[in-house]
Amino acid sequence: EMLHLEVYETNPAINLYRRLGFTEFGIQKKFIKEDGRYMGKIFMERPL
Repeated sequence: EMLHLEVYETNPAINLYRRLGFTEFGIQKKFIKEDGRYMGKIFMERPL
């Protein structure tokens, strides 16, 4: 079984998720436009 999460690419918590054993398995570029700037979304997973 796998635990999944999604996070904006600018979120500093990504480093915490990596330390907790999450790995990236996909990126959705230009997921959302905020303050005139596009941001992507990173998909991460780790075994339970």
